[in-house]
Amino acid sequence: MSMENILGLCLIWNLFSLSLQCSHLEFNTEANGICYWIIQTKQNQTDGAEICKNTGGYLAVIPDDIALDAVVEMTKQDSNRYYTKELFIGYYIDDPTDTLIRISGQTALFSNFYDSGALASSWKCVSLFVGYYYQEKCENIHYALCSNISNSDQKTVASVSSTLQPSSSFYTSDSSQTSTTPLTSHQSAISVSSSCVCDSTCSATPTQTLYANMTDELNSKLEEITNALKVEKSTLTSSINKKISADDPRPSAQGIGYIGALILVFVVGGIIALDAPVLFAEIKTALRRLRTGMKHARNNRLHDQRYCSCLCCRNPD
Repeated sequence: MSMENILGLCLIWNLFSLSLQCSHLEFNTEANGICYWIIQTKQNQTDGAEICKNTGGYLAVIPDDIALDAVVEMTKQDSNRYYTKELFIGYYIDDPTDTLIRISGQTALFSNFYDSGALASSWKCVSLFVGYYYQEKCENIHYALCSNISNSDQKTVASVSSTLQPSSSFYTSDSSQTSTTPLTSHQSAISVSSSCVCDSTCSATPTQTLYANMTDELNSKLEEITNALKVEKSTLTSSINKKISADDPRPSAQGIGYIGALILVFVVGGIIALDAPVLFAEIKTALRRLRTGMKHARNNRLHDQRYCSCLCCRNPD
């Protein structure tokens, strides 16, 4: 059996095992043949790594932006349940160099720190939060992100009974070492990379995806939430209570209300009654003056007519 056939069978078996491993987990996803899942209890980094081991994995390694995007989408399940929660991942900050190192000791070639220029060795552990890496104190209590590949990204494949001659080199995205050693029937296992297999023209170069600043996105989401929570002020209970009286079914309260209404009626009615004679007198005087004025005007018109008639009689020309 050729080495290509063996690798094909191993790949099929790994994918089948991966689907079985991920299918029974509540929060899980797959990316590039890697299964990721979330430990839904909070603990420090050491305990999180132990729980990952007990569930068949390790603290997660995120080798590229494809895996990162898949993990971020997983955290957004169930209404962003873990998107805004810190998740321990399988890295730490190297003390002398302030660089990102896998727990296994390998230098990480992919990272996504929100501020890569602010690394400090005082906080050695690393967490994932809203899609970005952040430094954490290892004793902090957070959730954990697991994956089914070890931090060294190496797996052991079943033994081969025939001698295999090297025909090509195999590269991983995190290492430039090649596997060209022939295998004999006396060897019990071979070490094969669990990540992508490339031809001899591949080069393992570091990649860094810089994500845009999230300020605009967060501001837009905040504005949406603010608009959704706005209500009409006139519909508020406080506004309605200002315009109505509280209901009081007690007979004593009703009696006091009636008495108050009667008092207001008597007060207003008394004022009107006291001013009524004066009002009537003023109206009567005004009517008398109006009639007198009209009478004088009529008499003046008659006088003028008679005077004019007399003048006409005396001076016919």
